[in-house]
Amino acid sequence: MEYRHFQIRATDADGMKLFGYAARYNTRSLPMRNGAGAEFVEEIAYGAFDRSLQNPDVSFLWQHDSKMPLASTLSGTLNLRSDEDGLIFEADLPDTQLARDAMTLVRAGVVRQMSFGFFVREEDTTEPGVRILRDIDLKEISLVERAAYPAAGATARSLPFAKKQRYQTLLRLRRAIK
Repeated sequence: MEYRHFQIRATDADGMKLFGYAARYNTRSLPMRNGAGAEFVEEIAYGAFDRSLQNPDVSFLWQHDSKMPLASTLSGTLNLRSDEDGLIFEADLPDTQLARDAMTLVRAGVVRQMSFGFFVREEDTTEPGVRILRDIDLKEISLVERAAYPAAGATARSLPFAKKQRYQTLLRLRRAIK
């Protein structure tokens, strides 16, 4: 399984809801190395998650650890959808110590990004040093501290600027849902 990282946001200072993009389309990653040690960058093609979203069985984990679940599509606590920018997630976290700790770290800006675990169904490697993921079998998304994509970042702190960014993101996400 492979993992990639993206951004997260908390909806408000008192809730247990996280949302944002678990992945962005047409955005290049930081340089990575394959099994043979060759360097490459990666990009997710628009619609790469479409097949996975038809009947999703995806978990929302802490740091890719399946022993530390936060939400899931099967339980109805994780919703996933795709728009022109990427894979949107919305998670209602349970009242557990793990979820409270995760929210505290997100709000403090310590854990700022998202990652996802996947298997590749189809890829394009015709451009030297570039791997384009065209069809992904999504297995999980995770809260993580570090990201592989430069577009990753978080605005979960309760500062005026962060609140404005969260509000603008909420509006953008609500438009995407409609």
